Amino acid sequence: MARQQQANLARSPGVLTEAIVMLLEFSSTRTGEQVAQERAVAALEQALEARRSRIMLSGVLIDWLQWWVVVLLIVLVLVMIAMSHIDNRGVCALSLFFVATALAASLLLLMAYDQPFNAGGFFLRPTLLKEIVAN
Repeated sequence: MARQQQANLARSPGVLTEAIVMLLEFSSTRTGEQVAQERAVAALEQALEARRSRIMLSGVLIDWLQWWVVVLLIVLVLVMIAMSHIDNRGVCALSLFFVATALAASLLLLMAYDQPFNAGGFFLRPTLLKEIVAN
């Protein structure tokens, strides 16, 4: 979002702002209405804060140099384990398998959190939000 300039923090979404203004202008007479009004305003403020967080998160990226360092460290760890267990091939294979699996899981998590809203197949789609707005 932030990289493609589709959304920014300077302008707030008109629909949410409009909804907050309408709720605050509503004069409630009963306590149940007042509680509902307060909760609705709090929920809309929470939605605005979530939007701000998403926009800020979308601009945070891991630099390519950092990716290369992580991959280099993975290779170095695997080579070190292979060298230390070279005399016993069974232990070497087992150690390499366990460490490679752990490193692959770590790399996958880094990739997923590098771009949480557009990360190589991991997408968070706003389908539920669209359904709520449609109703």
